[in-house]
Amino acid sequence: MASVKEKVFALSIVLLLSSLAMATAIEVLAQQEMTPEWVVENGEHFVKLAISADGKYIAATTNNTNLLHMFHGNELQWTSSVSCVQSLVMSANGKYVAVGTKGNFYLFDRQNATPQVEYQLDYENSLVAVSANGNVTAVGATPQTPNNNRNSKLYLLEKESPGPTWNSTLLGTLESLSISGDGNYIVASTTQPGVLYLFTKEEATPLWTYNFGEHCRGSKISNNGDYIVAVGGNQTAEKDLRIYRFLRQLQTPNYMKAISELPSVSGISISANGSIFATSYTRSNRLTMFNLELAPYGYGPGSILNVSLPSRSISMSMSSDGRVIIVGTVEGLFVYKYSIPQLDLAKQYATAKPRVIDIASSANGQLIIAAIATGQNDEYSAIYLFDNSKEPQAIITEPWFRIGLLLIAILVASATIVYIFHRRRAPATAADDRTTPSLRTRKSIARRADLSRLCRSDGSLATHLIRKTPRRADSIQ
Repeated sequence: MASVKEKVFALSIVLLLSSLAMATAIEVLAQQEMTPEWVVENGEHFVKLAISADGKYIAATTNNTNLLHMFHGNELQWTSSVSCVQSLVMSANGKYVAVGTKGNFYLFDRQNATPQVEYQLDYENSLVAVSANGNVTAVGATPQTPNNNRNSKLYLLEKESPGPTWNSTLLGTLESLSISGDGNYIVASTTQPGVLYLFTKEEATPLWTYNFGEHCRGSKISNNGDYIVAVGGNQTAEKDLRIYRFLRQLQTPNYMKAISELPSVSGISISANGSIFATSYTRSNRLTMFNLELAPYGYGPGSILNVSLPSRSISMSMSSDGRVIIVGTVEGLFVYKYSIPQLDLAKQYATAKPRVIDIASSANGQLIIAAIATGQNDEYSAIYLFDNSKEPQAIITEPWFRIGLLLIAILVASATIVYIFHRRRAPATAADDRTTPSLRTRKSIARRADLSRLCRSDGSLATHLIRKTPRRADSIQ
């Protein structure tokens, strides 16, 4: 068995190593934790966000005051009364804001709180998508309670026209809507039935359609208009769920991959050139990224990467080059960076586990805005802006913090050593005194035993010793 010294030494090493591990773990978390550049908090509940490609202009809507806010940075430019907002987008140049509400569509100029275009839709639920310069807007609408009518409507509006250029009927409930940067191509997807539609801005008749079966949960067209990503299928053995990528010119997909669950509608992103795309899943709390530039065409090592999300995703955004993916969850904001062949968590805002309501980011992924719940019971929310290019300010990674942890470990180890040796050298307890003879008593007993042996072996010596032994005063009768 190990000696006490060996045990104490081993315990000291464990304590020191534990402290070093703790210091390293805290330092990593501190290096990842972002600090907001500014926060807009005014007692409102922000629910929808949009940002220009350069990150200078921000649009936000509230559901407690029913206002559309236009910001330049964190400076409020104007507000406009808009209720029941369901969809909000901003043109890449930041000049126009498109708003879909319950039964209406509005197009705002950045400099004016009065809508430039206003149009009443045929159905209540709406989705909007706008070209990079704001000249072309696609608007979709679907009945709030489908009942026997599960069809949806798609409208194409141009900024200078008083009404839609055309409209088209879509089979199923509209799930997603996107537009190429130049506004020439529009992609819409529906569910029950799950159909993907590709339109040009010139015609109400689709260029082509693709039937997935029951569902087409989401779709996105790349900014250059060359590629389309969609997710759909049946949750049956006949036609499993898959993610597809299409070339715009072809009706059949040039890539497909089986998946285990449908992503959220807001959980699909695609890079500007369409080579990288990602999906987030709310049931399994997972983020999956695909890179079809890697040979052999999306099936090679590192072409599909999965990471576990800390909690359920709410919204996702991707930089135009596909190298930065931002995910807002119910317990924080997380920034992942892709460097072949790895997708790693680079930064986060998650120490207090804030509930993220919506996110948006600039084209390069540097500036990130998030609507985050605040107040008791999350009755309000604030707008946070983060600069992804800045290094987190981590006070706890300073040298004094590490030294402090080491000193604490040394003190704990020293106290443990003192305690163990003190226990070994401690005096006997009262109970021990009654059962264990003291050292003086044990010596006296030993002398008497020796004397007894001498008496038995030599009687004359014993008599002499007895006569010479003086009597104690307390023994005289």
